[in-house]
Amino acid sequence: MSEAKLVCVPWSDEQVESLNHYQECGWLHPFTQDGVTLVATNSGWVTEKLGPVVQDWAYDFMVNGQWKSICKVRNEVLMIKAENPGGCGLCYAKKRLSERPDPLTQLHKK
Repeated sequence: MSEAKLVCVPWSDEQVESLNHYQECGWLHPFTQDGVTLVATNSGWVTEKLGPVVQDWAYDFMVNGQWKSICKVRNEVLMIKAENPGGCGLCYAKKRLSERPDPLTQLHKK
């Protein structure tokens, strides 16, 4: 697995959208300061809409949207588990997912 790279500001509108969706996805740990979830702007991370920038970088997988593939796999595993109550949904998901290319591996081939 390759090491994540830092991407510094300025960020495009599309990158800001990806970052804010990452922050809101619910199961990936968001960037925070003093317990407050940060909000991405073109100039960097802020604690409130018009507040001062507190951080001027993010990881490349957050900026370019690669994190969405990880969320997709997680959601698929949860759906498979729900479809197979009483069984090991994770084992079934591994079998089903092994029948196609691993999106997590594909992230690092780009």
